[in-house]
Amino acid sequence: EEDFEEINEILQDKAKFEIMGDNRYITQRSFDVYESAASNENGVAGIFATGGVGLSVGQGMASMMNQQVQQPGHQPTHKICPACHGSISSSSKFCNLCGENLVRKVITCHSCHNENEESSKFCSTCGTSLLKPVCSCGQEIDVNSKFCNNCGAQVHPI
Repeated sequence: EEDFEEINEILQDKAKFEIMGDNRYITQRSFDVYESAASNENGVAGIFATGGVGLSVGQGMASMMNQQVQQPGHQPTHKICPACHGSISSSSKFCNLCGENLVRKVITCHSCHNENEESSKFCSTCGTSLLKPVCSCGQEIDVNSKFCNNCGAQVHPI
């Protein structure tokens, strides 16, 4: 019976934790601990608990305010399409008016791994050419290839 009751209490605590989330559950449990310490007949623990409650409440409020600042609650719901200048949902990956791809297109430099705009010919960080090398047979070659996979010719470094 006792084990069954203890297991039920653990499951109830687990459910509270899942429903309330990490921070709220921890705060509630802290208040439970302080309440238990304050009700202690010794009195010394009650003094420390009272001081801790004041400190904990101050820290908790500062933490909540910090989270509200860091997590924008009022994100714009619409943005302007760069192609047709229409108003579209801010979460859209494609414009529902003209079909423009709204995902930022980048090329990663094979030398320094910096992200560059898709239209860039040279890396804005190290100056390495971002154009894929082309073999004498006309086949595009991967920058790390030593041989052309179309004609087998040896690739010379750029």
